[in-house]
Amino acid sequence: MSLRLPLAVSRALERQEHWAGIWTRDVSAGGMFFHLPPERAPQIGEELSFQLAVPPGAGYSASAGKIAGSGRVVRAVPLPGSKVGVALCFTQSLSLDFPH
Repeated sequence: MSLRLPLAVSRALERQEHWAGIWTRDVSAGGMFFHLPPERAPQIGEELSFQLAVPPGAGYSASAGKIAGSGRVVRAVPLPGSKVGVALCFTQSLSLDFPH
């Protein structure tokens, strides 16, 4: 599904440095695709941790929430405009935090 959500990403071993200002391009039950600057491009197979900010919306939540998890990079491709497209496959159950 084409879904643009704010995203914070970090290398799994460097959780103290989150890269903010990133947006998803596509999100599915098994993974997501997003763009990074080339200097932050991960290697295929690298583990990344992430946190998605989810706005409220009809059909899923009356309030804003967060989804956190980790995944393995399965693809990293150069894109026009000095970006790298990253495909991430989720490797654990996602943590959902939606206040009531």
